[in-house]
Amino acid sequence: MPIKEDSIFFTVIPIDPVAWARTRGDGKVRFKAKHLRKYQEAIQLTVEDAYEGEPLSGPLAIGLTFIRKRPQKKPKMISKKAWGTGSMLFYPGVPDIDNLIKAILDAVNKTSLWHDDAQVVSVSATKNYAESNGSPRIVFTVAQLED
Repeated sequence: MPIKEDSIFFTVIPIDPVAWARTRGDGKVRFKAKHLRKYQEAIQLTVEDAYEGEPLSGPLAIGLTFIRKRPQKKPKMISKKAWGTGSMLFYPGVPDIDNLIKAILDAVNKTSLWHDDAQVVSVSATKNYAESNGSPRIVFTVAQLED
């Protein structure tokens, strides 16, 4: 899939990734969890501040790197050798990567970056622990593809 020239959007969202959660409610009244609403609002503000222009049209490819805060204690699923390097490491635990992706797409859908998240035809995503002195963040890239 060829990428249109000068059609790449890139930003770093300085926030600890949060997974999408099903809306809850009783009867016809539905609501999002407060932490998810605040998370999505922070994403929307970051994207709106970083993107100026008309909404992207046509098919889009998304790149996401979710970098979670590194815990004090080494998780069982990571070797001592890898943990000791202090480097960024893959994060094989919960939440599921598809729920992290959905939370981002739903948030960005309310910005002027694109018309609708149905335009997204390709997603590449990874979950990582931050470097030993690194901060949690989301690296977000969008490329407009040739029709």
